[in-house]
Amino acid sequence: MPVKRNADAVIISSFDISETERRTLEQLGMPVIGVNTIGLTEQRDMISIGVDEITAMRQTVHQLAGLGHRNIAFICKQQASNGFIWEADQRIEGFRLGMAAEGLNLPDGYIIAVQDNEFAGAEALSSLLALSPRPTAVCCISDENAIPLVHALRSYGFRVPEDISVIGFDDWPMAQALNISTVRHDPRSYGALAADAAIRLSRGEILTESCIVVPTTLMLRGTTGPAPRD
Repeated sequence: MPVKRNADAVIISSFDISETERRTLEQLGMPVIGVNTIGLTEQRDMISIGVDEITAMRQTVHQLAGLGHRNIAFICKQQASNGFIWEADQRIEGFRLGMAAEGLNLPDGYIIAVQDNEFAGAEALSSLLALSPRPTAVCCISDENAIPLVHALRSYGFRVPEDISVIGFDDWPMAQALNISTVRHDPRSYGALAADAAIRLSRGEILTESCIVVPTTLMLRGTTGPAPRD
């Protein structure tokens, strides 16, 4: 559609783009708006809108370290296909940087990738129990991973957060209902900002910002507490 000029702007969402794809987008000669998208250049008709995933995750690690946690693991999803990078994968880098900034060791196996299916919670728990030392806190790449993990922990007799703390990301309505700690952001606002930018750019307006960072809030609820004492 864009090549045939049947569109006035392009909005791409939530994944990385290659250098070749970026150049192709530039050659379309129309506004391109990225929503939580890595790789856009800072030129007049290319706008990026989204969360600073790295900083948000670093702040999450900082909060857990402040509660006395030293052994912190990370749960993410296995990649569905090689070479396709979701924007949320930056949270893994943010976790690594946060651990380094707090002077915390990150042993092999502490970043756990689980399959995206109904067994994800049990798989994550099994991997956590195999670690030594056993983590006292877990950061999850999304609430989609945090919710089944909390369920699995409690099903097997672990107290959350007394034995282990869990923090998700996204603040799904289910996370609110289950009192799960998480990082809140507002995806609906991205859509509104992207639509507004697309309309204004297609009219020939020039936007003052090429990179719009939307805020996040760490919501500490019932799955986060001080590190257990030895």
